[in-house]
Amino acid sequence: MSLDNLNDDPMRDVLARLRALETADPLGFSSITRGQLRVGGSAILLVDSDGGVVIHGQLNGDGTLVWTGVTTLKGTTRFEGDTTQVGPFHIEGATDLKGDMAVKSGGKITVEGANPIILSQVAGAAQMQLGDAKLIGGANGFALGVGTRVVYSSLDGVVLQGGLNTLSVNSSTGTQISGALDLENLPTMARGSLVPNLYIDPTSKQVYRLV
Repeated sequence: MSLDNLNDDPMRDVLARLRALETADPLGFSSITRGQLRVGGSAILLVDSDGGVVIHGQLNGDGTLVWTGVTTLKGTTRFEGDTTQVGPFHIEGATDLKGDMAVKSGGKITVEGANPIILSQVAGAAQMQLGDAKLIGGANGFALGVGTRVVYSSLDGVVLQGGLNTLSVNSSTGTQISGALDLENLPTMARGSLVPNLYIDPTSKQVYRLV
């Protein structure tokens, strides 16, 4: 059995221990090997100044993650579920797309270059621009043109247009030519007793073979 030293002051030891608790930094070199650290209510876990968080393992969460500032993710990354990107989105490097891609109304796809390729919708018609050329598709046909040089189709036929000159092939009206028609380098033969066998109607502008 120990003996108490009557010269010792028990309060001095208590005060020393209390002072040590008041000035201690218990989380400075703390470690949690079992259990968990819970921050509840309106309290927050604040990492301030030049501090940081280093995680070796997994970070699991359930709720809403709100992050502001520059974010860098390295390594293999996978997003699952519906994802919405607001603002410009840049991809550097090769990209594989597995599945369908829909460009909503008002959007377009542009392949930049000296002669850009542009896929878009203009006034409800699908349009592909290849440099200066445009291919426009509608419900009843398509049009392909550069400036005043145009090829377009309808339900009944196809029209080739160069400026004011047109060539129309139509299932209802036949073949029509509007503008100057030059026939060059045709084979020749002596007229002899031959008589003309073609007639051009001045009203309908149609060509007939005389029999």
